[in-house]
Amino acid sequence: MRTRNSFLNVVSNCVCYIVLMLSGFIIRKTFAEVLGLECVGIDGRFTDYVHLITILELNLGMSLVYKLYDPIVKQDWSRISTILRFLRNSYIIISLSIITFGLLFSMFAVNSITEDISKEWLFRIFFLYLIDITSSYYYYHKRMMIIADQYSRVIGIIRICCLVVMSVFQFFGLKIFKSFELYLLIKIASKMSENICISHIFNKKYNMIDLKSKLKLVAEQKKEILKNVRAMLFHKIGGTSLNQISTLIFGLISLPLSENGIYCNYMIIILALWGISREFFSGVMASFGNLLNTEKGEKVEKNLNVIFLINFFIYSFFCSSFFCVSAPFMKFWITSGNSVFGLSTTIALTVYLYVYGMRQSLEMARSSAGIYVQDRYVPLIECLINFVVSYFLARRMGINGAIIGNIISFICTTFITYPFLVYKIILGKNPKDYYKKYCLYTVLTLAESYLCYYCTNSFTLSSNFLQIIANFILCLIISNGINIIAFCKTQEFIHMRSLFSRIFLRFKKINSSV
Repeated sequence: MRTRNSFLNVVSNCVCYIVLMLSGFIIRKTFAEVLGLECVGIDGRFTDYVHLITILELNLGMSLVYKLYDPIVKQDWSRISTILRFLRNSYIIISLSIITFGLLFSMFAVNSITEDISKEWLFRIFFLYLIDITSSYYYYHKRMMIIADQYSRVIGIIRICCLVVMSVFQFFGLKIFKSFELYLLIKIASKMSENICISHIFNKKYNMIDLKSKLKLVAEQKKEILKNVRAMLFHKIGGTSLNQISTLIFGLISLPLSENGIYCNYMIIILALWGISREFFSGVMASFGNLLNTEKGEKVEKNLNVIFLINFFIYSFFCSSFFCVSAPFMKFWITSGNSVFGLSTTIALTVYLYVYGMRQSLEMARSSAGIYVQDRYVPLIECLINFVVSYFLARRMGINGAIIGNIISFICTTFITYPFLVYKIILGKNPKDYYKKYCLYTVLTLAESYLCYYCTNSFTLSSNFLQIIANFILCLIISNGINIIAFCKTQEFIHMRSLFSRIFLRFKKINSSV
């Protein structure tokens, strides 16, 4: 059952994100053509500013979701009700805090744009971004319950439906009315529709959960939760250094909105790739958390190694593809003006994609085990290093400097602490095996990316679309072919292959019986 749920969740989450990605690319192309690269820059900058403000959210949902695994297994509905009620009340307070602080922050956000654009209009746009980011918080406790119960695929189906409808309305709204405000209002309406559907599913499936219960968390539980929340505040601050600090620095050094817009278009691709893999790991997180509550030792380590190998397979392919496909894709996707970065920036972005993507298997394990307190100060150090180094380099190297600063801050902090904590706390082992594998995976990824780049640059097709297809197919064959040859006899690969074979046979039986 655990394997089946993981597979269903992974498929649903990935399909959902692919639909989101494809619809996002179509809408982004329309957005850039209708409103221009300056509005793309405004969208990217305001989006990152608002995500910076969501530090106040503390990742409370993720810090509490692992608390639901045990009562779900035991069907302790009273304890589940208490946790969800606490989560709901907390998010009401958080949403009000974010809107209040966001209105104060809007002065900096609006004034960071030096182009001749109406400040009043910019303030309205920024306020709509605040409403969009907080519109799901009241229903977040219901979403977390469905995810913890290994039914995230239900949320995925709802998201796909709402996203398709949203994309259609946004496309025609941009074409007919050419309105930035309408574009954002449609997005908010779509998110609210998704929330209402999720709430209906929750009320129907979990009618035994009493959210009006007067039971409260006991003092010991509150103490532990507050301890985790304080730790998650630091992790949330560190998490903003991933992308939002770069945008903050672009505002401080007055980077032109057009260049910011090109950067945002590249980051859409990177965030989409991160998102696809994150949906995969989110799909298996609840099952891995359940495994930690029922198994110990060798079985947990075996599963973690398999997940790390899958992480490598995903990102070796993603990196080689991004390195070889991004340029022709940008020329095909954004046809207005110069929309392509040079080779040096593409290399920096590819490394950025890799180093942050390869830590997702460890992030999944940390979240499943509820490891937040032990390294609570590390994200603050990462954030400080990121800001100082990125600002110093960005003033001299522009966008490249900010990207390199992100990479340096990661290598100096979480690259060291994540493996140590996961292996020490979950497995009781030294992480030296992890670092050996990481070095091997990195060398292979570099070799595959170079070979793919050499092959794809040996010919030029007249059509950007055909060039995209040809480059993608070559990367698919070269990257995965080398990986299969290199790992086909390892225990992790054999276990991974047998796992997917069992899932395939199981679903084949289900389909034949239906």
